[in-house]
Amino acid sequence: AHQCRVSPRLRQLSDMFNAARAGISEAVVPPSSRFIKQTVNDLHLRKRYGISVLAVNRGDKVFRDDVRNVSLRGGDTLVLHSAWTDLTTPREEHDIVVVTDVPQEEARPGKIREALFFFLLAKFLALTELLPLQVAFWVGAAGMLATGVITPNEAYRSVNWKTIFITASLMPLGWAMDQTGAGSWLGQELMVHIGHLPQWGIQASVAVLALGLSQVMQNVGATVVMVPIAINIALATGGNPTAYILITAMSVSNTFLISSAHPALTMVAGPGGYRGKDYLRVGLPLTLAYLVTTIVGVDLLYKAF
Repeated sequence: AHQCRVSPRLRQLSDMFNAARAGISEAVVPPSSRFIKQTVNDLHLRKRYGISVLAVNRGDKVFRDDVRNVSLRGGDTLVLHSAWTDLTTPREEHDIVVVTDVPQEEARPGKIREALFFFLLAKFLALTELLPLQVAFWVGAAGMLATGVITPNEAYRSVNWKTIFITASLMPLGWAMDQTGAGSWLGQELMVHIGHLPQWGIQASVAVLALGLSQVMQNVGATVVMVPIAINIALATGGNPTAYILITAMSVSNTFLISSAHPALTMVAGPGGYRGKDYLRVGLPLTLAYLVTTIVGVDLLYKAF
């Protein structure tokens, strides 16, 4: 009996017609591109990047025939066929601007089981405290890398270095607030004005101060500033420091009043055409409800336990 085997070249060809991995896109040649004044043939795009040029649009003209001999100009729109990953290099080199919404990462539907397994494994190890939190999630990440769920380059690109450096910079700020006595001093100054209030009133004051800070600075920074103050107020009034810390942590996430208070609100402000008064109209009731729920919920929690 004769057996048929699929050539590796045919497997590569099938990938080029898999919509999750390849397809047709449009890209504009920017004024600073190195492609300007060069023909498609001179650029050797298929050999260098694996990109095929199907057509060139220039104003009202469309070049389809003999496209290889078209000399490119700034503003030309190229109709391309390629694997989505092949667009990365010329895009990062600022030779083209891809205007089609293409997948940024290769989809791997065949890796769903591995991804789900290592995700649940990391969660289980963290929740059961069998391993320290950071080690548990490192195990999950290493498993996904080892089984090909993501590549090392994708893992590196997914790291938000800005967040890491901001958090690392804010940690010394919190340490300085505690070691220099600034947190204690601010707590004492605040107690002059709110010390006569009942416990729930003092908690509400701390919560309002925390949410006020979070409107103008990142919630991580507001937490770093407020936690030493909250602890000192709790100790001065005979309150539970843990309850005050929890109220502070929840209050700095109470960011519904202005668009700049949270990245998600900033992202939808432009496309939605939202103005400041729109956020106030919706955000003010949410803020008040969140504030009351936080204080009542934390007090009930610590009275019950």
